[in-house]
Order: sequence, then C-alpha cells, then structure tokens
Amino acid sequence: EPTRLPEAVRAMSKAGLLRDPEMAGVYVGFIAGVLGSNADRAEKLIAGMFPIAPEEQAVIVRGIAYSGLPGWKELLAKFAERMPARRVMIDRHLFGNAKGLMELPLESGPTSLDILWGYYFATGSEQPVERIISAMAWSDEKHDVEKLTAAGMAKWTLATNATRSAELLDVCRRQLARQPKETRAALRQVVD
Repeated sequence: EPTRLPEAVRAMSKAGLLRDPEMAGVYVGFIAGVLGSNADRAEKLIAGMFPIAPEEQAVIVRGIAYSGLPGWKELLAKFAERMPARRVMIDRHLFGNAKGLMELPLESGPTSLDILWGYYFATGSEQPVERIISAMAWSDEKHDVEKLTAAGMAKWTLATNATRSAELLDVCRRQLARQPKETRAALRQVVD
C-alpha cells in the first residue's frame, strides 16, 4: 500500500526509529523502494512525510537519492527548502560523489546491507539481493577484516530472511547458477 508511506514514516518517527541515520538503514531502503517503484506518485508521497524533525530528515534525503528514480536529483532539489538542516548532505548527493544504492560500499558496515534489505522488503526486487549475495565473494578473505565481516553479515542475513520467505529462498536458488565460484559455495550453504 504505497499511499500509506507517509503514515508509515510518521509512525517510524514517533517510535524514534529515524533519529540515528546509521541505525535507520532498513527504513531508508524501504522509503527508497516505495518511492522508486511508484515514480508517478513519488513527489506526493515525499510531501506527505513533512513536517519531520531536522535530525530525521537524513532518512528522507537518502531515501530519495537511493530510490533509483530517473529524476531523483530534481526531486531532491525540489524538497531541499524543507530540509535546510540537511543542505550539506543534499548538496553532496546533488553535486558531489555520493554513491547510488547499488554502489554503496558493502564493506563499510551494516548500514549498506540494511538499506539493500529495506529496498528488497519494499519492492521484492532481486537486484538488492544480488548485491547482498555479491558480498559473499569475500567469505574466504584473509587480509581484510571489513570484507570478511561484510561477507559474514550478508550470509547470516540471507539465511535468516530466507527461512522466513519462500520467495527470497527462490531468489537465492536462482542466483546459484548465476554466481561466480567464490560466491556459490557460501550461497549453497544459505540455500541448504
């Protein structure tokens, strides 16, 4: 029910789930997924999220930026006036080198994985799951603890979520044939 996104964001805000951007990754991804799969009503959905506390506006900025909408920059610029406390962050996304959803560095911590999961939960799209699976290529990493940790988190979250979702388990099964050798073994363990 995409039209209920503003209501959901207000409930998240009221529950204090959006105050810490590092802990709100899944909500960022969820917002991005709903916006990205509802291009025709994205502007109205965003408008419905306001007013929102300045410390929580980062979630909206990132949700718009990671939505994958063709005109996400114009949309973000349109709402910049409502988020003056986030001007630096907005400018980084509009004019800087901020990464898109599928370019987020998976080895930088759990937030990137959480954002991808949120997008998947909102859309059911395989693309974020493929990106999560790609981190498992680092399962045998011996020299980079961040990559090894990301691989472990990816494997654990895939296994945990696939036990609760037959659709996700089917995605993992389909991906087995598409993945390189270094990823396939870890993904086989998830599927099993």
